[in-house]
Amino acid sequence: LNMITPSFAQKMSRYSCWQNEQIYGIADQMTDAARRQDLGMCFGTIHNTLSHMLWDDHMIMSCLTGAKLPDVTTVRTSVRLHEDWEELKQAHHLSDQSIRDWTDGLSEEWLAGEALWNSGAAEQEGRKQRSVLIMQLFNHQTHHRGQLHVMLSQQGAKMFHTDLSFMPETTDLKAA
Repeated sequence: LNMITPSFAQKMSRYSCWQNEQIYGIADQMTDAARRQDLGMCFGTIHNTLSHMLWDDHMIMSCLTGAKLPDVTTVRTSVRLHEDWEELKQAHHLSDQSIRDWTDGLSEEWLAGEALWNSGAAEQEGRKQRSVLIMQLFNHQTHHRGQLHVMLSQQGAKMFHTDLSFMPETTDLKAA
């Protein structure tokens, strides 16, 4: 039984756009030094965590769509995907938009198929059901957004709603 449906992927892609927009909006008001301060999470800094998140999105989407793999190919180097804040912000915005548009074309039949998966963490390949890879995509984002929420709070930021029930019905992405 496949629990992941096209409508689930569409809802989660819109949720991710909304949440990432909130995070970047807050982080954009911080100094670069504050975004790069080591706060003790998996990737240390807000900038590194956002870079890693985007890197993993690219890794998974390359398996699902055939898109080019990122130039950096390991978890260790994922924090260097975009060293420049403005480049990172713009690239993440474009990636979110691309994922959102891509989910609009999914079908039940396609989701039931398999894809070759490159795991940056395990540094190996394997075959996975596409619906599992989509679950991984959104679960990974949520995991690191939770860390970002903590890091932004540690920096004194006024935080925002993260519950799906507060998501605006239309999530029109603003220009980054």
